[in-house]
Amino acid sequence: MESPRGSGTEKWTRAIQSCNTREEIAAAINSPWLVSVSGRLSQLFEFEEDEPDNPAMEIESLRNMALFLLNQPSPTIPEISTSPDGLASCEWQLDQGGILAIEFLSHDMVRYAGVSGKTDDHGQRERISGFETRKHARTRVESFLQEQLA
Repeated sequence: MESPRGSGTEKWTRAIQSCNTREEIAAAINSPWLVSVSGRLSQLFEFEEDEPDNPAMEIESLRNMALFLLNQPSPTIPEISTSPDGLASCEWQLDQGGILAIEFLSHDMVRYAGVSGKTDDHGQRERISGFETRKHARTRVESFLQEQLA
């Protein structure tokens, strides 16, 4: 099974960056590793057509999400949805009631928030949040998810 992670990332990045429509982006990430993401996007696009009052997912937000998922820091695929503002978002349900949500804006920016399900020695849950570039957010999110999935 071909994975977009690692040495093949550049090929997938170029393919996603060259897309002109949301449907092309969904098709570009239709690899065996991300097939469920592509399928979910197709469902969302159909729902948008059936419910014209719902906002369409913005293409640059979708592109930003797709590029993030190329190096997804989790072995699990998140739930994907569209915000009321038309932004792509991902949500990971973590063990013991933890959650991580990421909203993808245009121009490589993301907004994220998470709370761990696990508690530390003082009974506190780890929390992360931020508004930063996709690259910087990926680093923080990867660290958070690795701790939660360990």
